[in-house]
Amino acid sequence: MDAADMANQQVELIERLGVEQAHTNAGRRELVPMGACHWCNEPLRRPNQLFCDEGCAADHADDKRRNGVMR
Repeated sequence: MDAADMANQQVELIERLGVEQAHTNAGRRELVPMGACHWCNEPLRRPNQLFCDEGCAADHADDKRRNGVMR
C-alpha cells in the first residue's frame, strides 16, 4: 500500500464519519416549534415553523455563532 492508497483510506474514513454524524444530528432538533418566532416572538402561521422569516433565522444563527454555541 502506497501513500496515495493510505490517503484515500483516510479521506474515505473522514467522509464516512461525517455522514454518520450528519445522520445522528438530523434526528436531533435544537429548537422545537412553539407557535412564535424563536428570534422576535411574532406569531407564526404554520405549526412547524421556527422563525417568521429568513432574517430572523439568520440573526439567530449569527447570535449563536458569536456566543460560541454553534458547532
